[in-house]
Amino acid sequence: MKLGFLRRALVAVAVAVGAVLTLAPAAFGQSATVGIEGGTTTLSISSSAANALADNGFGVSRIRPATTSGQTTFNFPITGGDVNPTNGVGVVNHSGGLAIQSADSSRTLRLRNFIANTNTLRLSGQVGSSRTRVNFGRISPANAKVIRRGPGMIGTYIVRARLIITPAGSVAINGFFGRSVPLAGLDLGRIDIRINPSEVLLDGGTTTLTPTNELLPTLQSAGITLGNVPPAAADTAGRLNFPIDGGEWVIDPGLDALGDIQHSGGISLTGAGGSPQVALTNFDLNSDVDTGPRILAQVNGGDPTQVLNPVFENGRIGVSNGFLVINNIPASLTDAARDLLNQTFGSSLPSGTGVGTFRVKGNVV
Repeated sequence: MKLGFLRRALVAVAVAVGAVLTLAPAAFGQSATVGIEGGTTTLSISSSAANALADNGFGVSRIRPATTSGQTTFNFPITGGDVNPTNGVGVVNHSGGLAIQSADSSRTLRLRNFIANTNTLRLSGQVGSSRTRVNFGRISPANAKVIRRGPGMIGTYIVRARLIITPAGSVAINGFFGRSVPLAGLDLGRIDIRINPSEVLLDGGTTTLTPTNELLPTLQSAGITLGNVPPAAADTAGRLNFPIDGGEWVIDPGLDALGDIQHSGGISLTGAGGSPQVALTNFDLNSDVDTGPRILAQVNGGDPTQVLNPVFENGRIGVSNGFLVINNIPASLTDAARDLLNQTFGSSLPSGTGVGTFRVKGNVV
């Protein structure tokens, strides 16, 4: 069984790194989302809003682990959620909160563990220690933009949105303090949501196989010629390049290799005189908690089966300038694949025959 994050359908949308998009409310249904690893949401209360609150006897302070930058800028740690990386639509969870005081009361209204829903454009907070939530803020997208920033240029940043107190928020605040101040519609100020993903979606790119020095001589001694199945192609250095069709990969450094990357094209293995032939196509680099790393392929158009054993022990996984890069992944034939080739070509390839080293460079959606 694959991990939950591998259930999501990949939407083939290529977005240039750093492209500017407009945030807009919509129900996107099956749009692809990625998990959220962390980040920060910043609320910068404007001077006019701060003055309006102060004139009515209200004060606002932070609830840890939220931090402040000056007296009116509050930073809330992002703890999780899911978001469409290209348009910023999703649900973003936070820790910390805001404490609201009233000059004529000794009580404090605590709004904690905010959830920003950028589909419904609402910011809700948990009231005190209860589980009751209040949709106290409306996120206005009028001047908001979605940009790609952060480590590796794969973060989703929603910037220059505005946070406006809702009627429900006004009722909650006034009801708590027994007051009747017209707070609904008050523009508190700018809100910026800077999201760091825990995984990436891929659309395009290339996986390159550099054959071992022994592979070609071993195959040639067995009368087997190695070739490529388009759109895979060999370069002048003898490497085989497989186009990436799609996929997703976890980039949390605290986890083992987890993900799924699909390719088109493949390799051909042909006997003397052009026959027999074995085609291994549509490679799938896959790793989940149940199977561990493996590479599957269709053998002569059949169902996908594991043909290679990749080793991630010394591999390097990272993101850079909008690309997922996985380096130094050696792979060898599975026993089943070796037996198939030996039976087909009458060869005697040994167990664990090394094929080469893979390098992935995938375009992050």
